[in-house]
Amino acid sequence: MDTYPIKDFVLDASIIFGELRLYIPKEWAVENDVQTILGKVSAPMKLQRNNDTRIIITGTAIFGEVEIISI
Repeated sequence: MDTYPIKDFVLDASIIFGELRLYIPKEWAVENDVQTILGKVSAPMKLQRNNDTRIIITGTAIFGEVEIISI
């Protein structure tokens, strides 16, 4: 998938008492660096793929949830 000129995306999210749903193309590699404090990150088992396009998710989830959905 060579249609994206930028190969690394960084998403910095801060979730407090809320929910964030991310719909990520299944061809992309996902790196999860979210720190949780009484929160959680839900993601498919296989997030790392051998692809040039990568999204790096950083930030914090305090009493919140980050849900990563591959589409």
